[in-house]
Amino acid sequence: MAQKKRQSEVVDISRARRLTYQEADDYLDFYAFNSFRLAMGTMFCIVSPVVAVLIDGFDTADLIPEDAAELLESMSIIIFVAIAAILFIYSGIRSEKWDFLRNEACILDPVAADFVRKEKKAYQPLHKKIIAAGMAICAAAIVFALLILRLGKDGDFPFTDNLAAAIFLILVSIGVFLITMTLLRRHHFNLLLGLHGKVPKKKEEKAKTEKGGYKNEIVRKGMSVFWPTVLCFYLSMSFLTFAWGISWIIWPMAAVALGVVNLIFKER
Repeated sequence: MAQKKRQSEVVDISRARRLTYQEADDYLDFYAFNSFRLAMGTMFCIVSPVVAVLIDGFDTADLIPEDAAELLESMSIIIFVAIAAILFIYSGIRSEKWDFLRNEACILDPVAADFVRKEKKAYQPLHKKIIAAGMAICAAAIVFALLILRLGKDGDFPFTDNLAAAIFLILVSIGVFLITMTLLRRHHFNLLLGLHGKVPKKKEEKAKTEKGGYKNEIVRKGMSVFWPTVLCFYLSMSFLTFAWGISWIIWPMAAVALGVVNLIFKER
């Protein structure tokens, strides 16, 4: 039995698509920038309430009309979340050219495998530095926010809380951006090195275990980030208005919207 299993594995590897040095190089170059785009999308989600928080401070200090403040607060959150969603969708569409790595049996050419190992080893020191920097910035976000709140108690600055919250979110978003970007980049080194000619499930078998997909490719990519976007919007609006008793209505509204999208675009 074990011998038959080894023989089947040999057959799988012999039939696997071999990635050349040039393909491996193109893949790493593409995902170095694609990781940057995805990390930027994550950062935009985190900073989405920043402008609204600052505008709320101006409103509290009577520096801007209340009606205009409410409109600007809502618009700023929507714009940031929309930019994040566009980055996520665009990244997903651009990465389709490499879908064969998940749909076909693939293996690295020996020259390509040696190249990827060297690239990963060379990147490892930078990866550790970026992780350390990201964690340090996240820690600094807490320190700066507490410091501003402390100094604001003794001053006449009318919206210290808003400023502290804004700086906290900005610094955290930078730290998360760095950590997300480098983790994604390292993931793709590991993905290439993990190609051993294993045959993935056939599409027919996969379809039996998965629900129907979306007819429209753009809708499919957009719905892949639907719930993270809803969560970001919910938290942003809740922290901005402190109306936790009302803001929960976002979830049933999102469920209804999801149902409508599924009814129109999902395959039967």
